[in-house]
Amino acid sequence: MIVTGAAIPTIIRNESLRLGFDLCRFTPISEAPHADFFDAWIDAGRAGEMSYLERNREKRRFPARLAEPPAAPFQTMVVLGVDYHQYELPPALRDDPSRGVIASYAWGDDYHEIIRPLLYELDALIRTHTGRTSLGKCLVDTGPVLERDWAAAAGLGFTGKNCCTIRPGWGSWLLLAVLLITEKLSDPASAVAAARSQQCAKR
Repeated sequence: MIVTGAAIPTIIRNESLRLGFDLCRFTPISEAPHADFFDAWIDAGRAGEMSYLERNREKRRFPARLAEPPAAPFQTMVVLGVDYHQYELPPALRDDPSRGVIASYAWGDDYHEIIRPLLYELDALIRTHTGRTSLGKCLVDTGPVLERDWAAAAGLGFTGKNCCTIRPGWGSWLLLAVLLITEKLSDPASAVAAARSQQCAKR
């Protein structure tokens, strides 16, 4: 059944929760807010050996251009978050100098391989409801997108001094993923959340 209007964001959000995402917001795709900063960072040689970050700079600045012709440009970014906080290590393990401690997001299976198929499934549901025939762009840390910019724009949280997206009340235990779609969606809840995130960032 083809669905239009305000019902679409609700359908997408409900399906994202069913798939296991903890957060789902929407933002119009425009120019990345920190594209100039990122380009200056690259030009200053800050990327070191990560030369791949120098590729696709225009697409990183304007994610709408990630659409493959003849598909229409992407208009909306679905920004999703997964809370990866699991548990605190017992002090006997955490403070043992003979043990190495790795970041908690790496304690389990590769999250890229877990999240990416869920994005494909979410895009398939959207296409079913809107009639779109082209594929959306599903990215988990692997494409030319400044995810933290768009997480802030969509209201998932704000970028803290640790350079991570901070969700008030949750902290920075967030894995981010994005789905770029050609549908133009309006979601007042995301706009309200984005305004609150901006207030938090100013404090």
